[in-house]
Amino acid sequence: MSRRVLFLDIDGVLNGHEYDPEAKSCSINPECVRRLNRVLDATGCEVVLSSAWRYMVLGGAMTLSGFGYLLRTHGVRNLGARLVGTLPADEGQVDPGERGRLAVAWLMGQVGVRNAAMVDDLDVIHGVDTPMPLVRTDGTKGLQDADADRLISILTERP
Repeated sequence: MSRRVLFLDIDGVLNGHEYDPEAKSCSINPECVRRLNRVLDATGCEVVLSSAWRYMVLGGAMTLSGFGYLLRTHGVRNLGARLVGTLPADEGQVDPGERGRLAVAWLMGQVGVRNAAMVDDLDVIHGVDTPMPLVRTDGTKGLQDADADRLISILTERP
């Protein structure tokens, strides 16, 4: 079986870090979600939550399927069973490269992954020995059409 995996950040990818003080969080941007849906539709990829939002799952505030439902209520389509996990806790590391190292370790425990990519607004593969590409978004805008196009290209190319 040939699998494709996308490591997904939320803040700076599905939004532009627009903080809502009443909600005490950043809101999801529907245009960024539309672009993510295009990636999901075109690639059939599995999704691993790499965002700090994963701590809602890791901390027990919600299940992985509950997080998938949360994304669905914001317009993310066709995720369902394709949301396959989260990265583990990063032990309070301030180094953004820690996220990249965790993703590489996650991949090493998997079978049949043909293509993988990370999408994040931080340089999470800085100093990480990996051929896995990073599509780095502008954190003030979130996922743009060119970013989505690049993800589709990476996840569908033949290795």
